[in-house]
Amino acid sequence: MIDSISEPRGKCSKRIVRQGVRALCSSAETSLKRPRRRAEARLPVPGVGVEAIAMSSWLRSPSASLAVWSGRLFLWPGRALYVGFAAETTLHTHHAIQACLGLDGVFRLRRGSKARWNRFHSALVEADQPHQLDGTGIRVALLYLDPESDDGQALSTIAEREGRALQLDRTRARLRERLLACGNHASAAIAADAVEELLRTLMPVKSPKSPLDPRVNRILANLRASSDFRPSAAEAASLVALSSHRFQHVFRASTGVPFRRYLLWLRLIGAVNAAASGASLTDAAYAAGFSDSAHLSRTFRRMFGLAPSDLTKHSEFVQAAGRSTA
Repeated sequence: MIDSISEPRGKCSKRIVRQGVRALCSSAETSLKRPRRRAEARLPVPGVGVEAIAMSSWLRSPSASLAVWSGRLFLWPGRALYVGFAAETTLHTHHAIQACLGLDGVFRLRRGSKARWNRFHSALVEADQPHQLDGTGIRVALLYLDPESDDGQALSTIAEREGRALQLDRTRARLRERLLACGNHASAAIAADAVEELLRTLMPVKSPKSPLDPRVNRILANLRASSDFRPSAAEAASLVALSSHRFQHVFRASTGVPFRRYLLWLRLIGAVNAAASGASLTDAAYAAGFSDSAHLSRTFRRMFGLAPSDLTKHSEFVQAAGRSTA
């Protein structure tokens, strides 16, 4: 059984404050006597196989907790899997349902800038839910699913019905080993099998999906079929015989996100895929329809809590073999 663990709140606050002040003073005196340490050097990430993206590594200053992102990110149409060490993101929001698993212990997660941090072994983050993740330096598996896909809708239903703290059965130990292998040298095919096993573990019996409005489904199918099809709301509305205002209302009611923001999400995924194919961030930004690389960087940070340069400086981006999703 896996439940969230709230951060403790001490009852003897005055005593704790006095102890903290004494410890701070003691630390300050020690630092005056000790020469300043040089900042840690950045660690290069060793090369990885052609089916994965090796995410970059970085270290914070010695005064902060050690924080390293170093792992592999597999990309398929409609889903992605990251396995590796995790640090802390900023508060961000993305249009994907995310399953988070701590492979070495617990991680911290909060939903909103004023929300309380909680600790989890496993957790779900709903699509378009503001959140902040602190991996605390452990190895994690992060699965991202298109919320309009069959698996994404089923997982969203579980989050709504059973809450956000996941419970994994006795297969967890075997699943953990398979996921850890994905962080080492496992092929994209093995990673795809691990994702399917993870989904079967999370959803032993899939819940009936909520049907999308057929007009929205038609537009989504066209958007997924061609990266060149990026219509305005008025153009999309005309294709399904609706007014622009009515189409935007129906689209948001079906997907939970405004049409314009959904297009921005698709452009961001397109930029990641371009980078995975070897393009520079500037070329990837232009190819995906961003005004420049700064626009791409701002969007990436807002949606993933990281700058794209954090992923590319010591990384190799190679897209995994294609996979179609329903």
